[in-house]
Amino acid sequence: MQKILELDDIDSISIKIEEYWIKKRIGFEHPFLFDSIHKIQENPKIKTSELASSYNISQKTLITHFKRHLCKTPTEFKKILRFRKALTKMQSANKKTRLTELSYMIDFFDQSHMVGDFKSLTGISPKAFFKKLKCIENSNIHWIFT
Repeated sequence: MQKILELDDIDSISIKIEEYWIKKRIGFEHPFLFDSIHKIQENPKIKTSELASSYNISQKTLITHFKRHLCKTPTEFKKILRFRKALTKMQSANKKTRLTELSYMIDFFDQSHMVGDFKSLTGISPKAFFKKLKCIENSNIHWIFT
């Protein structure tokens, strides 16, 4: 991954990153992980306990499998989904949406909750993040250039 990120050409970087992640996924089968991800995408408010009970496993087992295979807990995965939703919403609104409106659109209780999640994921506030955000390939890829 480090070698990929050291490439000079943005197009080459995006192609190599995509190839890298596809290689990691091909051939991977899991008894409930893909279904869990799908359920979370359909209902981001689903509780981890509900998800675990739907497979007759403990929350600890579900969390362990998420960490082992996705390197994230179900809660962290939900945070990333909200982040992606924020990117999509800001893209469709051409960055004109106020942060308060955005926080409610992506199911946060309030703006400060959204700011905290953004800072934990990106290290910077949403305002600073969206100022640095660049879209490439017809706005299909979001990239931060500093």
